[in-house]
Amino acid sequence: MSTFTERLARLQAAVNEQMEDYVPGGFTLLPPGEYEAHVQASLGETKNDPQRLLVAWVFTVAEGEKQGRKITDRTIIEDNKVGLQICRGRIEDLGREWPEKIAYLENVLRDISADAPLVKIRVTHENSTGKDGKAYVNGRVRIIDVGSSTPEATPEADANVDTSTAAPENVEGDPVGDPVRDGLLTLCNSYQLDYVKDDMDAEAIITALTDNGASFRQEDLNAEELELLDNAAPDLVERPAAPEPPAPPKRTMAAKPAAKPAAPPKPAAKKEPPKRTARR
Repeated sequence: MSTFTERLARLQAAVNEQMEDYVPGGFTLLPPGEYEAHVQASLGETKNDPQRLLVAWVFTVAEGEKQGRKITDRTIIEDNKVGLQICRGRIEDLGREWPEKIAYLENVLRDISADAPLVKIRVTHENSTGKDGKAYVNGRVRIIDVGSSTPEATPEADANVDTSTAAPENVEGDPVGDPVRDGLLTLCNSYQLDYVKDDMDAEAIITALTDNGASFRQEDLNAEELELLDNAAPDLVERPAAPEPPAPPKRTMAAKPAAKPAAPPKPAAKKEPPKRTARR
């Protein structure tokens, strides 16, 4: 008997409880495809300094062979204009109201998690190279449809929440943004590329993508995203290999016509018998 057997035996009750929601394959990346899934959301922070607030969207496959498998999509909302707008769009798509004060955002996310609305998602994979030089595969999630539901109204703000933290007000005279830059930021945020910062211009974003070895598969991009990259940075699009052109037909010599059969030989002329003459 091993010296650890008795210690393992004492863990049995805890192991039974912790394995109740175990799903085979739950720690591998969900394969690309479309799934019906329940979504829940919560606040968190980025790992790298400076730590910024983010919303973690957890999608749990509702049916089929991958039922119970989870995939998480994170949206950075602190010091990230595009991420904040993506977060608001998702909340409104799920039938909730965007809170007038950002301090109440957590209440809205709790409401979403309690209801776990059913959505249809499209999962794609994106290859990238980390600062350590290693290649990574990241999952990308896009909500493409929301199931029918009648959620309750957004609950009133918790009286214990500090209401002094309000959402920043719009600044008068804020210049109109560069549409190429804004489009690139939206695209990069949907891929969770933390090395692309909200204060970068279009050129800096393209440089960061190139330096980090990012590429976007053409089949994973919608028409607007593909047009954006075709105009701004076509080398970042990973396009399907062009089919090889068919081999030209082989040239062959025309067959010689068959020789005409030789004419049959003419029959020999008949020799006439000598004429008979009378002797005188």
